Amino acid sequence: MAIPHYFVVALFLGGAVYGARGADDEPLLSISLIGLLLLVAGVVLLFTGRYPPRIFDVVLGLNR
Repeated sequence: MAIPHYFVVALFLGGAVYGARGADDEPLLSISLIGLLLLVAGVVLLFTGRYPPRIFDVVLGLNR
């Protein structure tokens, strides 16, 4: 019952590629949901000067 939960957590944290390749192999580019949200927030911050509060709340909740 925990395997689907591990897949969802791997999607959030970007560990799916790490888990598929193993610890000894060179890491591939791993895109996670948190990384993608932070990239979007960085671009918005660059152009508007404000960090989007909704993205902040989601990233904070995912990191918890």
